[in-house]
Amino acid sequence: MLELLRRMAPGDNFILSVSDDTPTNARLERIQQITELVEQYGTLPLMAGRA
Repeated sequence: MLELLRRMAPGDNFILSVSDDTPTNARLERIQQITELVEQYGTLPLMAGRA
């Protein structure tokens, strides 16, 4: 996830979503981890990997 955010920086042409394409057997913990990483690193401009 962090690598994806790094590649998409600064984030002005990127949309990340969890949608109906999410498998029914997806682990909720993984979706929650994505939420936490986006909250931590997803402010614009994207700051993933920066101190």
